[in-house]
This record gives sequence, C-alpha cells and structure tokens, in this order.
Amino acid sequence: MTYAEKLKDPRWQRKRLEVMERDNFRCRHCYDDKETLHVHHTYYLKGKDPWDYPDDAYLTLCKECHEDIGNAQSEFMQAQAKLNLGAFEFGCLADAIKEGEGLIGSMSGPALAEFFKYPEFQQKVVDMFEDELRKKHPDLFES
Repeated sequence: MTYAEKLKDPRWQRKRLEVMERDNFRCRHCYDDKETLHVHHTYYLKGKDPWDYPDDAYLTLCKECHEDIGNAQSEFMQAQAKLNLGAFEFGCLADAIKEGEGLIGSMSGPALAEFFKYPEFQQKVVDMFEDELRKKHPDLFES
C-alpha cells in the first residue's frame, strides 16, 4: 500500500479525527481555527504506518503552518545529513566542529528550533565529536 493509500485508510482517518478533537480543531502553532487543518507527524519511523504512533507524535496544524514546519524539518534533516557525513570526512576534530558550527549557524530560525527540539540528535552530534576525538587522540581517554 502506498503512503497516499494509507492516508485514505479508515485507521488513519480515525486517528486523524482523534488528534484534531484533542486539539479542539485548532492549529497548535498559530491557534487558527478557520483554515484547513492537517495532522502533522513530528517524526517518522521506518516500517510504521501513519496511525501507529503515540498520540504525542501528532500535532494539528493549519495548512500554512504545516508547510512551514515541513520546510523547516526538511532543512534540518539536510543539515543533519551533511553533519553526519562531514564528521567522518575531516582530518581533525577542530575542522569537524567548525563545519558543524557552520551548518548549525546557517540554519533558518525554524530549522534551528527543530534542532533544539530533538535532544537525541544533539547527543548524537556530541557523540560523533567524541568518537572523532577518541580516534585522533586516544591517549586523552586512557585511564
């Protein structure tokens, strides 16, 4: 079943209605209750159907806020992918940190907000830098 077909599935339609009812048929970002409403997934997991997430994974958003947040998440994921690749391509930790700061510093406000919303990603960045440091300077980690 394609994703578009899954969005027509009665299980998704039921979940979508439950989320909108929970949010009082109002955008959780701008509080608009007149525009077309969408139900936004705050994250996706491979192999999960759209209706198989915990309730806190969904937000009711108006069409405009949904597009804005979707664009910010896309920009955030592109920066994340660059950072993931970049950390292993640099010759030293200082270069990796500099590149990471550049990527994070170049992100738009909404994309940066996405970055700070996900502590697990922040921890991943720290872990990558620590791994790079361990490779370059293992003596710093010897007991």
